[in-house]
Amino acid sequence: MIGRLASQILTASTNTSVYMVPTAARYAVVDINILNTAGSAATANIALSNTSTPTAAEYIENGVGIPATGGVFLREKLYMSPGEYLVVYATQAVAVRISGIEYVD
Repeated sequence: MIGRLASQILTASTNTSVYMVPTAARYAVVDINILNTAGSAATANIALSNTSTPTAAEYIENGVGIPATGGVFLREKLYMSPGEYLVVYATQAVAVRISGIEYVD
């Protein structure tokens, strides 16, 4: 698959598994876009994890500030393995979109 792989509005202050690479894929290359539509700034943490509950060592971003009312965070070209989760935590109810490509045989 190529293009939008996942999108959702996150519940504030909750770890959310936004995307998981299908086990049938060889790997995936993804971009993550986070949009803050709230009236106050958000802070986000992002992990690439073997489970839906990341360990401290699996975070790739921690404490990223996203400005209020239209602030955007973008991280590109994250290489992910089959069965790996992309987990996001944010202090506000932000919109998350995962775009990219899943490589399958």
